[in-house]
Amino acid sequence: MIYIISYLLLSLAISIMSLGKRISFVEVFFISMFLTPIVGIIAVLKTKSNILKRHYYMTRTCESCDSVGFENEKVCPKCGDVLELSYHVDSKLNLA
Repeated sequence: MIYIISYLLLSLAISIMSLGKRISFVEVFFISMFLTPIVGIIAVLKTKSNILKRHYYMTRTCESCDSVGFENEKVCPKCGDVLELSYHVDSKLNLA
């Protein structure tokens, strides 16, 4: 009886490892139950994560001449006005 309970708990623990991956919790649980937990661990480790990464960057833009400066510049190199800080999100999404 203790072996069955420990087998179920091990399969459940391996299924919890699959959260955030491209394989579902239920799939990993059944793989671990019917094909041994070692195969379940291999299945979880071989699948890629499902977390999206977005890249953010900040620039400074001049309102009068529309020139773009670096993040650490405070004054426009062309006209001398104060640069406004703007926050950008990269348009492409990368899977982690």
